[in-house]
Amino acid sequence: AAVAASLGSDWRAYQSPAAEGDAAVADGGEAELEAPSRTEEGSTKAEARALLVLTRAVLGAAACSAVTAEIRLGPCAGERSLATKLLDDMMRDKPDGGGRSESALDGGIPAVVVPLEAIEACATALRFSPRVLSLSVDAAVAERHASRATLTLADVLPSARARLKHLGLARTGAVDDAAANRLLDAMAAAPLPLASIELSGGSLPSGAVGELTALLGTEASREGLRSLSLAGNKASGLSRELPAQLTTLRALEHLDLAHCGLDCSRVLGALAASPRLIDRLVTLILTGNKLDALSADLLAQIGSKAPHLRALGLASTGMNSAMVGTLLAAVLGGPARAGSAIGLDLSGNHIAEGVSPALAQGLPLSNGAQDSRLTALLLRDSALGEAGVAAVASLCASHGALQHVDVSLNRRSDGVAGKVFGWGKAASADTGAPLAQLLRGCRDLRSLSVGGKGERGKGLTCGRVSLRRLAEAAAEHTALTSLDLSGLKIDEPALAELAAMLPASSSLLNIVLPPPPEAEKAALAARAAIAATAQRNSTAAASLLAKGGGGVGGGGGGGGGGG
Repeated sequence: AAVAASLGSDWRAYQSPAAEGDAAVADGGEAELEAPSRTEEGSTKAEARALLVLTRAVLGAAACSAVTAEIRLGPCAGERSLATKLLDDMMRDKPDGGGRSESALDGGIPAVVVPLEAIEACATALRFSPRVLSLSVDAAVAERHASRATLTLADVLPSARARLKHLGLARTGAVDDAAANRLLDAMAAAPLPLASIELSGGSLPSGAVGELTALLGTEASREGLRSLSLAGNKASGLSRELPAQLTTLRALEHLDLAHCGLDCSRVLGALAASPRLIDRLVTLILTGNKLDALSADLLAQIGSKAPHLRALGLASTGMNSAMVGTLLAAVLGGPARAGSAIGLDLSGNHIAEGVSPALAQGLPLSNGAQDSRLTALLLRDSALGEAGVAAVASLCASHGALQHVDVSLNRRSDGVAGKVFGWGKAASADTGAPLAQLLRGCRDLRSLSVGGKGERGKGLTCGRVSLRRLAEAAAEHTALTSLDLSGLKIDEPALAELAAMLPASSSLLNIVLPPPPEAEKAALAARAAIAATAQRNSTAAASLLAKGGGGVGGGGGGGGGGG
C-alpha cells in the first residue's frame, strides 16, 4: 500500500500529460517493470486486491511518465527452468521482448492465476499509455472468464494509444472460437502492425485457424512480422493452412511451433522452398513435434543454408543419432554458416551412445575462427547415463566456443548404463574429471548444468578427487555464472570441500546442490557458505551494473552479457 501511494493510483492520471517529476526518466530512457502477479494458495482476497492495486499503480506511473514499459504477467524469472533461460539467451535479439511462455510449461512450472481485473488493468494501460510497447500474459484466469479476458483485450486494441510491437497470450485458459476470432480481427485492425505475436498454450482454438491465416496474409504482417509463436496449439488445420502463409512473411526471423502436433515435413518443406525466409531465419523451435527421416533431411538442408540461424529447439522430436550427426554436419560445416554461431536443444531424444560419434565428427567442424560455432548444447533427459555424460563432457572440452552445456536428468541404474548403451570399457563412469576438463577447456562457459530430480542420496557418480578438481576449475573460472550439480552424488565430506573451494569464485551467481543425505550441522554450514558465495557475487554484480559496468562473466563480449 505504501508503494502504491508513493506511485499514485489515480486512474485519471492516464489522461494527463507526461509527468516531469521523480517518476519521469530522461527522454528515450527505458525501464522494465515486472508487476507482481503471483498469488500463493491460501492468499486472502485482501492480499490479491493489494497486488492488483500495486499493479495498477505501477502501470499508472508508467503511463503518465516518460517510461517505456514492457508488461509481463506470468511466472517470475527465478522459477523458469534452466533450459528456458538458455533458449531466452540464444534468442535475446527477439523484437521487443517476445515471450518464451510455453517453455515454462515444458519445465513443469504451473501457470500463474490472476483475477479478471488484472487483465482489465492491462487493457486500460494499452488504452491510455502510448509508451507501452509490449504485453505478455502467461497467466490463467478462471475458466469461466477466459473468453471474456480475451475479449477485453480485443475490444481495446483497435483504439489503443499504446504503440504495441509485441502481444503475447499463453495459457490463459480455453477460449471459444468467437473470442479468438475477434482478437485476431482486432490485431489485424490495430493502428500499428505487430512485429511479434505469441498465441501459445492453447490460446488458439481450431475454429480460429482461418482468422489466423487471414491475419498473416495482411500486408502489414507480410512486411513487418518478425516473430511468431504458436506453441502448444494442436489446432486441427494448422499443418494444412500454416505452411503456405509462412513463405509470404518476408520479415520473419523467429518461429516457434513447439508442441503443435504438426506434420513437420509439410512445414519444413515450405521453409526449404523459400530462400528469402531461410536467409532471415534466426530461431526455429520444433520441440515436441515428431521428426521423420524426410523432415530431418529438410531440416539439415535449411540449417546448412541459413546464415543467421542462432537457435534450434528440437527437444522431444524423436531424433536418432544419425539425424543428430547429419544436422551437426549441416549447421556447423555448411559453407553459408561460416562465422556464425548456434545453440542446439536436443533434450528428450534418447540418442544414448550414438551422440558420442556424432559429436566427435561434428564439433571439429566448428573449431576454426571462421567456422560456425556451437555456443549451447542441451542434452537433458537423453538416456546418456554416467559414461555418456562423461563422454559428452570430454568431447565438449575441446570446443572453446561453448557458453552453455546442460546434461541434466541423465542418471541410469548404477552399473547398467555402460552395458546397455554400449559405451565400452574406455568410457569413464566417474563424471567429475570430464566435467572439470570441460570447465578448463571452455573459458567462455557461462552455465553448466548436471541437474537431477532432487532425490536424496541418488545421482551420477563423482569421486572425491574428481569432485575436488571440478570445484577448483569452477572456482578459477572467470565467466561461469551458473553451476548446477544437483544430479551428482555428493556426500558430507565432499560438500565440506566444495564449501572451502567455491568461495574463491568471483563470478558464480547461482549454485545448485543435491539435497544433503542428512540435516547434519556441518552439512548445513557448508551449504550456507556456498549460498553466501552466490549472494556475495550477486550483490557485487548488481553494484557494478548500477555504476554502469559490464557485470560479471568475463567483462567484454558474451561474458558481459552473462553478467
